Amino acid sequence: MFRRTFLTPHLERLRNLPKFGFEVFLNGLIIKNNYRISVIRWDKVESPFKNKKYGLWKGIFADIGMLRDIFKTVPPLAILRQIYVMRRLRVKPRRPTS
Repeated sequence: MFRRTFLTPHLERLRNLPKFGFEVFLNGLIIKNNYRISVIRWDKVESPFKNKKYGLWKGIFADIGMLRDIFKTVPPLAILRQIYVMRRLRVKPRRPTS
C-alpha cells in the first residue's frame, strides 16, 4: 500500500503504459525513492501461473504478451536490476519471540 500522492505526479505517464507496464514502472518509483518493501501473505489468496488459468498454449501466449509489455516499459537489463534492488529493499520478517 502507498498513498495516492505517490502516483499523482505520474498519472499521464501511467495512462500511456502498456497493459503490464504498471508493475515495472511502480518498481522503478519504489527504487528511486528507496522505499522499503514488506511482503504480506493473505490466507486463501492465490496468484496462479497463467497456464493454470488459461491452459498451456494460451498461458504461453499470455506470458509472451506480458513480457512484450514489460520490455516496452524498461529494457531487459533494467528488469534484472529491479529484481536485485527490490530484494535488497525487502524488510526482513520478524521472528516471534517466546
